[in-house]
Amino acid sequence: MKLPPYIKSKTAIGNFIPLIGNQTSQTIYPFIFLSKHVYDNLQSNNPNPHFIAHLAHEETHRQRQKQAGILIYLARYIISPKFRFSEELESHKESMKIFKKYHLHYDLDKHAKFLSSYVYLWAISQEYARKELKKAWDNLA
Repeated sequence: MKLPPYIKSKTAIGNFIPLIGNQTSQTIYPFIFLSKHVYDNLQSNNPNPHFIAHLAHEETHRQRQKQAGILIYLARYIISPKFRFSEELESHKESMKIFKKYHLHYDLDKHAKFLSSYVYLWAISQEYARKELKKAWDNLA
């Protein structure tokens, strides 16, 4: 698939920053930074649907950052656990659509654990994350 120029592979330096190592992606408007293996796979002729879902997640962040303004968005994201979780939930809903489209298993427990971890500054409990993710999954057609 052809990726737009605002989607970049993370640099080697980005892989060594503890919170944002080589297994995660970041969006800082106007750019999306993907780990090298995700970036390379998405550029192939037959990209992995999990990575397509991952890109949909990051694209949601990108659009919401554009709407709010990057400085306001990042300030709210850092300061407010409620805002941080609501933004992640909206992005997860977009990736869930891809999971459903391709009939993929969406591991609620795995995603809930990740959303309640240090990566998201312990924004919410794992139980609450799972409940909200399940509600979002069940509400998709």
